[in-house]
Amino acid sequence: MKKTSRILAVLLTICMVLSMIPAVLAGEKETVDFAFLVTSDLHGQIYATDYTVAADKAGTYNRGLTRVSSYIKEMRTEYGENLYVADMGDTIQGAPMTYYYAFNKLEEEQPAMKAFRTIGYDLWVVGNHEFNYGLKILDKQLDDLTAPATETEKPVDVCMANYLKAETNNDKEKDWATWKDYAPYYIKDFDGVKVAVIGFGNPNIPKWDIPSNWEGIYFADIIETYKHYEAEMLEKADMIVVVAHSGIGSDEGADFMERLVAQTNTIDFAFSGHEHGNQVYKAKNKDGKEIPVLQPYTKARAISQVKVTYNKTEKTYELTPENVNMEGYKLDEDLVKVLKPYEDATWKDYMLNKIGVAKGDYPAANLGTAPSAFVDLINTVQLWGAYDRTGKNTPDDKTDDTMAQLSITAPLTAGENANLISTGDIHLGDMFGLYRFENWFYQIKMSGEEVHQWLEFAATKIQLDEDDKPTVSSGDLTYYDIIYGDGFSYEIDYRAAAGSRIKNITYKGKEVKADDKFTVVVNNYRYNGGGNYVKWLNDHGCEFKANDPDRIIYSTQFDMIQGEDEGQARTLLTRYIEEQTKTNGGITPKIDSTWKLVDIDPNPFTDVKADAWYHDYVVDMALSGIIKGITPTTFEPEGKLTRAQVAVLLYRIAGEPEVEKAASFEDVKAGKFYTDAVAWAEAEGLVKGVSEKEFAPEDNVTRAQLVTILYRHAGEPKVEKAESFDDVKADAYYANAIAWAKELGVVNGMTEKTFEPDGLCTRAQAAKILSFKVAEPK
Repeated sequence: MKKTSRILAVLLTICMVLSMIPAVLAGEKETVDFAFLVTSDLHGQIYATDYTVAADKAGTYNRGLTRVSSYIKEMRTEYGENLYVADMGDTIQGAPMTYYYAFNKLEEEQPAMKAFRTIGYDLWVVGNHEFNYGLKILDKQLDDLTAPATETEKPVDVCMANYLKAETNNDKEKDWATWKDYAPYYIKDFDGVKVAVIGFGNPNIPKWDIPSNWEGIYFADIIETYKHYEAEMLEKADMIVVVAHSGIGSDEGADFMERLVAQTNTIDFAFSGHEHGNQVYKAKNKDGKEIPVLQPYTKARAISQVKVTYNKTEKTYELTPENVNMEGYKLDEDLVKVLKPYEDATWKDYMLNKIGVAKGDYPAANLGTAPSAFVDLINTVQLWGAYDRTGKNTPDDKTDDTMAQLSITAPLTAGENANLISTGDIHLGDMFGLYRFENWFYQIKMSGEEVHQWLEFAATKIQLDEDDKPTVSSGDLTYYDIIYGDGFSYEIDYRAAAGSRIKNITYKGKEVKADDKFTVVVNNYRYNGGGNYVKWLNDHGCEFKANDPDRIIYSTQFDMIQGEDEGQARTLLTRYIEEQTKTNGGITPKIDSTWKLVDIDPNPFTDVKADAWYHDYVVDMALSGIIKGITPTTFEPEGKLTRAQVAVLLYRIAGEPEVEKAASFEDVKAGKFYTDAVAWAEAEGLVKGVSEKEFAPEDNVTRAQLVTILYRHAGEPKVEKAESFDDVKADAYYANAIAWAKELGVVNGMTEKTFEPDGLCTRAQAAKILSFKVAEPK
C-alpha cells in the first residue's frame, strides 16, 4: 500500500512539472504563418489573350488568370492549407471568352467559374457587373461555382453579407436571411488561429441595373450589416478580414471601405475592389489605428497579398501587405490546358465570324482634334439603336418610337494601327477593339445648357503639346466626349480658360439657348456619373441627377433582358454593320460632323484691343504667367504700376527662386503678395528703398525708375554716350539706363525728343519694357 502511494505521488509530481513546461517545449507552435491572396475586377481576363489582336497571339498576352494561377501555386507550396484565395467580382463581363459562353453556351460549364474551382479559390464576392447579364446568367455562374467537388476541382464559397432576401427584409425590419442562403461570413482555421472572413457586394445595383436583374434581393446598408455580425464574429474568431466589391471612397454612394473602417475598431485588414485601384491604402479606424486596405488593380495585372504571422500566446500579429505585379508572370500550363478548349471555341465559333464589309478606311489619327469617320459611325449606331425602332419591346409606348436628336460618345481608343477599321472584311472579334466596354445606351432629355456644359467638360481634356498644338492624350480619349447630330455644330476655343471654351453652338442653323430641349443618347456609364460629367454639370449651375428615371425615354437594356444581349454596345455595332452590308454592300466611311477646334485670339482681356500698340506684349506676358489681369477679363492697360508690382514681375521672370533672407525694409511685412519678391530684388541689387528703412511698396513707379531697375538687372553695361533725349540730363541717375534701353530698342520716347522720365509708368508700358527681359537669351 505504501509502495503504491509512493508511485502515485511520483506520477502526480511529474504531471505538475509537465504542466509548467511552456507550450512551445511541449510541441505546440507559438506562432502561426498564413496568407491571403485576392484578385478583383478580372473583367473576363481569364486566358492570357489580348482580344484586339490576331488569333495567332492567343495565350501570349502579359495579363491573365492563367499567369496569376502560377503565383498562387507557388504560394500554396509555401503555405499549404494556410493560404486563403478570394476574388471580389466583376469577373465575367469584359472579354470575349466569358461573354461568348454566357450568352451562347450557357448550358456548358462557364470558363471563369471552372478556372476558380481548378485553382482552388476559397471565396467569390459577386461584383456589380455580374448583374448586367441578368439573373439567368448569374445563377448559372453561381451554380457552376458551388457545384460538388470533382477530382480536379473544388467548390468555392460565395459571400455577400449585405445581400438579403427581399421577401423578409426591408428598410423597416430585417430577419437577416441572406440571398440564396449564402453564409454572411466564414471562419477559416489556420492551425488554431481562427479568422472571420466577411464579404460585401456593392449596394448600388438598384441604381445601375433594371429591377429584373436583381429581383429578390434587398440591399442592406454595409455598416449596419457589419455591426450586426461584429460581436458574433469576435466571439468566434481571433481576427476579422473584409473582402468587398467596393472602392475606398471615390464615390460616396458606391465606395464605402474608408467609412466602414472609420466607424469600427475590429477589422484587422481588408480588400477593396470595384475602383480598379492598385494600392495598399492605410485607413484609420475609430481608434486612430491604421488598417491596410488593399486594391488589386484590374484585368489580372496584380494580386493583393497579406502575409500574417500570428503569436498565439500573446494574441498579437504582424502583417506584410503588398500588391504583387502579375504582368508577364509565367503561365500555369495546367490551367492553360483546362481553358484551351474554351479559347479555341471562342475564336472559331465567335470571334472569326465575318459580319460585314468596310468600303473604305476609318483612320485612327486625330480622333480628339477633328471630326472622324469612326466617331461618327459610333454615334450613328447609338442613335440607330437607342429607340424602339422595331416595336418589339414597348410597342404601345409612342414616346420612344423616335430617334434622338443628338448622341454623345468618346473616341474610346486611338488604336495602334493606322486604321481602326480597314477596307475589307469585318469580323465579329473586331468589335472588341472598336468598343471595349459592355455598355448599353439611354435616350434621355437634356437642356441646351446641359449640352453646353457637357461639351465644356469634354474640352478640358484638350491640352497643348510641346509644339503648342492641341492634342488629347490616348489616356484621355475614353473621357473626351464628342456630341453628334444632324444639324448640330460647335467650336472649341482650346486656348481659352477651362469652362469657357465652347463657342457658337448651333442646331439646324439656330443658336442653342440654355432652355432649349434635346433628346440625347448617352451610355450607362456616363449616365450613372462615370467620367465626372454629371459632377461638372452640377458644379456649373445644372441640376442633373445621375440615373434619373424621369429623364429616360428609352433604354437599350430593355433589349438585353431578352437573353440575347441585343442592346449591348458591341452587339448594336455588329447589327448595324450586318444591316448596312446586306442593304448597301458594306459601311462607307463618311464625316457628317461639323464641330472644329479654333485658334481664337488667346487674349483673355476685353480691354486690350487687337489694334492696340501694346496688344502683343500684354498677351505674351499674360500667357507666360508673368502678368496677371486686375480681374480675369480686364487688364487696365492705363493703370499705374507700383514699386511692389515691379518687384513681383521681375521675381516671376526669374522663376521665383527661393528667398534666403527677408527684406530690410520695415514697410515690407510678412505674408504680402510681394514679400518674397522685394526681398529677392533687394538681395540682387535691383531695387533700393525710398529711405534707409522704407521701400514704399504702394508708391507708383516712374518710367525712369523702371528702366533703371531693368538696367541694374542687366548688370549696368557700359554706355558710350548718356545723352538720349532732351529731357534726360547726362548727370541724372537714370541717364545711362535710358540711353542703354533706347539703343537696344527696349523703350521709345513719349515724343521723338522727350522721354518724360518722371511720368508714371502704365501697366501697358511695363508689359513692353519687361517683355525685353523675358525674350532675352538665357
